[in-house]
Amino acid sequence: MAEQLTAPASEEEAAERAGTIRVVLLDLAVAGMVAPLIWWAAAFERPVSIPIAIAVVVLFLVAEWFPIDVEIGDQSHAFSFTAVPLVVGLCLLPPELVIVLRALSSGFVLLVIHRQGAIKLATNLLSHVLQACAAALVILPFVDGTPDRPIEWLAVSAAVIAAELVGTGLVTVAISLFEGGFDRELLEGAVTGWLAVVPDVSISLVAVIVLDVNPSAVWLVGGIGVLFAVVTRLYSQVTARYRVLEVLDGFTSRLGEAVADGTMREVLLEQLAELLHAESAWIEQPGLEVPSRLVNRTGASLTEPLLDRAGFRRRVGAGAGTDDIVGLVHVDADALLVGVERRRGEIRTFDGEDVRLFNLLIGHAGIGLQNVGLVEQLQGEVHANELLATRDQLTGLPNRTLFHRWVLDTLALGAGAAVMVLGIDRFKEVNDTLGHAAGDALLQQIGERVANQGFVARLGGDEFGILWAGADRDAVTEIAQAVVDAIGGLYRIDGIDLDLDVSASAGLTFGAPGTTAEDAITLLRQADVAMYLAKEGRTSLGIYRADLDTFSSAQLALVGALRAAIDAEQLELHYQPQVDLRTEAVVGAEALLRWTPAGRAPIPTPQFIEIAERTGLIKPLTRLVLRDAVRQARRWLDAGHRWRVSANLSSRNIGEPDLVAFVAGLLADHELPPELLEIELTETSVMDDPALAASVMGELRALGVSIAVDDFGTGHSSLAQLTRLPVDQLKIDRSFVLDMETDAAGLAVVQTIVDLGQRLGLGIVAEGVETAANVQALRSMGCATAQGYYYARPMAPAAFEAWIASRTSDPRDATPAVRPTSATR
Repeated sequence: MAEQLTAPASEEEAAERAGTIRVVLLDLAVAGMVAPLIWWAAAFERPVSIPIAIAVVVLFLVAEWFPIDVEIGDQSHAFSFTAVPLVVGLCLLPPELVIVLRALSSGFVLLVIHRQGAIKLATNLLSHVLQACAAALVILPFVDGTPDRPIEWLAVSAAVIAAELVGTGLVTVAISLFEGGFDRELLEGAVTGWLAVVPDVSISLVAVIVLDVNPSAVWLVGGIGVLFAVVTRLYSQVTARYRVLEVLDGFTSRLGEAVADGTMREVLLEQLAELLHAESAWIEQPGLEVPSRLVNRTGASLTEPLLDRAGFRRRVGAGAGTDDIVGLVHVDADALLVGVERRRGEIRTFDGEDVRLFNLLIGHAGIGLQNVGLVEQLQGEVHANELLATRDQLTGLPNRTLFHRWVLDTLALGAGAAVMVLGIDRFKEVNDTLGHAAGDALLQQIGERVANQGFVARLGGDEFGILWAGADRDAVTEIAQAVVDAIGGLYRIDGIDLDLDVSASAGLTFGAPGTTAEDAITLLRQADVAMYLAKEGRTSLGIYRADLDTFSSAQLALVGALRAAIDAEQLELHYQPQVDLRTEAVVGAEALLRWTPAGRAPIPTPQFIEIAERTGLIKPLTRLVLRDAVRQARRWLDAGHRWRVSANLSSRNIGEPDLVAFVAGLLADHELPPELLEIELTETSVMDDPALAASVMGELRALGVSIAVDDFGTGHSSLAQLTRLPVDQLKIDRSFVLDMETDAAGLAVVQTIVDLGQRLGLGIVAEGVETAANVQALRSMGCATAQGYYYARPMAPAAFEAWIASRTSDPRDATPAVRPTSATR
């Protein structure tokens, strides 16, 4: 994807990158703090007990793998009881071993089970290691072996508290650094975690004493720990089930009150977010011209565009383990798309119980909506007559009228928009071959294929429009290309699967944030232009470019001015000398077209040549160039200079049936020896249709005209193709010549082309020669001719002749006869 991101996306990504950098720096600081602590702890020598080490690993894994999830208020909390194996290990094992076991068990669960990303994994691992070090700082100086005295029990309690403080503090700091601000809710949630300190300490002391008395009791301790975790989790789930009835009662009651005060939608979202512990909840309403979602965050409701409706629809009925739940509230024949996103808390994503509760809640919401008459309120937003007037009867999609309103409303939000117009290629052939019924069936199925890719409408005939609100350029371009690619393939026509030769061409344009609603028509026109340019260029997807838009007022004015300039012969040719590298004599000149409209700055040659090629003006423009070039060559010949003049042809000129006759007529009218005219064709234009190019080049060469391949090395011709073409001269592209001094590859390419030309008996002209070093290198290679700024820039004829005069004192200016072409040899 090759476009810039929109501003909001760029700011969000920049903020995320900055947050990530801050967290990485924090991790590095913590790692630097942990290293000396581990070295200090290693000084406390303890015997290694394999059974106890195994017990510690098992307890770490069980505690990390199966946290006990408890809902307290509107927060979720997990009690993992990792302090138990930590205390056991620090009392009975070498402390550095315990820290390593803690890191390994945490790393296994976080990476393999929870699949955490690199940054989050590193932060959590460092947090766990720092907790172990903090506990070691308190336990090791006071406890050596079994803690059997009250003072040692206090030390164990202090160690557990220190570990909890360090872990909570590090996670809070990391989250605050990443988000760029402190959130009080982080500490409010952490305070509840202190409820686990008492059972942590008690179970830890019992486990240490039991293992010290009888190490073989390791399995008993592990079994009790697993049983405690399982029973606690089951109790939490049973409690949650009993809580559902209370939740439903309060939910229904709140909805009833909301109907009375006209806040039904807001309360529904608020309740869903609160009861599912979600950061936000949204609802998509049917009938809105611009589908949107009402989002609730921290009690405040706002309206946002629903940017990925297709993605959310695919999530309807999704199972557990997701970051969002999406469902349908059925209201008679209509349905509201409802969802919650991002479960609050650091514990888990939405699970199966959450999904079941969500479905139960939205089921009751649907019943409540029907009972209180919200159906009429929502359906009243779109009148039946307007619906009929804004829908395409064949595909059921919105029509051009509604699509235009969508664009208007989306731009009014100020977040920008992307508009694509998609046209079906060769659709008329389907109608003509299979009949209009088959064409209708094809349009219906195409509508179904693209319907979920954005805000889609049938604009008429075989054209569809797609709108993306506020989306970034790279993402939309990728989606747009996928939509175009999806048009091909099998279609079911009259019960038969047919592989129709159907494809699509699409035009895409972007309205940046701040684009006003008044620009809606402009965006639609630009997408149309980009589509037609894609069709013309035989590409599947075209991105709108103002410089290619010949339908814009500025471009239309430029086209008119160019046509008038051609008719009045107001364009002029400048000439750049071509110099024999052996004698330094001028042997020819390339004619280069220049256009400076009256009262304006010069128009870049590639710009007006491209306009001429796309508007049909290239034929009269080329005739003008050839006519002036032949006239100038005749004038110079009359003045005693046998300089060959090179003129460029466009790829569009090759197919002109009267081209060769026109050139022959010019040569005859001006009595110019044909070897003094050279026709240049770019390698790319020759390879567009090699057979046609070879035929035209052969006819021109038969006149005695020299043929040169321009920009050689940048196209895709093969050696076999080159040997079959009637070519006299190769012009090395300036990009290779410019790179010779600094790029060994460029030097090798130039040398290869020179050697190739010599072996094939072709002349070689190096373009873009700008330095004496270039000249020396080309001369040593055996290159015959050079052209570039080192000698002179393109000049008007008078300036060219003055430049020649300034060199007359130099004996190198003797101008030998032009090398005969192979057509005249």
